[in-house]
Amino acid sequence: MKGRYLAVAVIITWIIYFACAMTLGFESWIVKTLSLTFIILWAILLFKGWKTKEKNNDILG
Repeated sequence: MKGRYLAVAVIITWIIYFACAMTLGFESWIVKTLSLTFIILWAILLFKGWKTKEKNNDILG
């Protein structure tokens, strides 16, 4: 998954999480699942960014 699409997926997941949390409450199973999905997608996005930065630093010097 490209970084741009991953960032969009993180933002959409957060919006859906927020909407479900406000309507269903934080104890709903779907809200808990969305929060876990958001955390996993965010971690993948950060890892990909870190690896890209590391690769760019290797190229420069």
